Amino acid sequence: MDDLAKLPSIDPSVVMETLQQRHTKDEIYTKNGAVLVAINPYKPINIYTDAHLKQYKSSMALEQEPPHIFAVAAATHRSLISEGTNQAMVISGESGAGKTESARFVLQYLRFVSNASEDLELRIHTSQPLTEAFGCAKTMRNDNRCARE
Repeated sequence: MDDLAKLPSIDPSVVMETLQQRHTKDEIYTKNGAVLVAINPYKPINIYTDAHLKQYKSSMALEQEPPHIFAVAAATHRSLISEGTNQAMVISGESGAGKTESARFVLQYLRFVSNASEDLELRIHTSQPLTEAFGCAKTMRNDNRCARE
């Protein structure tokens, strides 16, 4: 089940079991209605390729695609274009949860669909130490040395 809102029960044990089963299969993204739940895999997984970018860019029905950060970015981008109004995404979670990585994937998608140069993406990424400094906590799972580069 890729949408928690469609589970037969919202009992915490059912929700956690569903998330655990998906995480075990490296399905780190799960929908909860309009919200995307992401669980940090703490390992590289191959779900951010050009093929994935093309899949979400060309989809005629994003709601029918598997849950993915690119689907959220695609929906936001489409709303920006069709409505002509500013859009916002909220990426939240505990320190070490993968918020920065999620933001990178959103930028990767937006650069892909806008045909922007890799230089623009690089310039955005190099400003990251400044933004990370505001929430740069070290945890047991995340050394989080903000100025890595």
